[in-house]
Amino acid sequence: PSHPTPGIALPGAEDGGKSTFADWLTMTYGNVNTITMTQLSSNENVYVRNCQFIVIEEASGKDQRNISAQEIVDKLKPMVTQTGKKIPSKKLYDNSTEVEYYGHVIILSNDISPIQMKGESTRWWVRWIGKPEKHDRFVERLREEVCHFLYYLDNEFKPSRMESKERLWFNPKEYWTLDKDTAITNNNSKIYSAIKDAI
Repeated sequence: PSHPTPGIALPGAEDGGKSTFADWLTMTYGNVNTITMTQLSSNENVYVRNCQFIVIEEASGKDQRNISAQEIVDKLKPMVTQTGKKIPSKKLYDNSTEVEYYGHVIILSNDISPIQMKGESTRWWVRWIGKPEKHDRFVERLREEVCHFLYYLDNEFKPSRMESKERLWFNPKEYWTLDKDTAITNNNSKIYSAIKDAI
């Protein structure tokens, strides 16, 4: 193994089904906390305690205008990289304490601006979500499929990169995407971009 499974970033157009994916995670695993960027930027982070998936909704929503990109990066970095370790957790009016942390971060956004990456960064797996086809009874059919999906994971899933199905590790090249490359390219400073354009 060379790298842990990265955080998942799912940017996409409005009405692309991102929130439905978050609902599906809750249907399937139950141990899911869905938060907003405003909650992420606050000092309280009790949502990390005993949580398997932390879903961050709509990174470019109207209520997040006063939150800087760097503030988002500073909050997300330990949440993505510290899985399996202890991290500080603060509840309102309580002192900060260290808790066991095993959450996996999924960010649902209309654009890739909150996802900051440089060079060979392996922190995020970025997948663009396009407009889905409309289907009758889609959410009900999705709910009916959950038990079959869990059976598949438990009994039939065989990862191609390792012998043990408990070790879900990936080489950075295996989760390169065009959107991830765009996020890395757009992460340069204005001065860097100006110099590059001039040259």
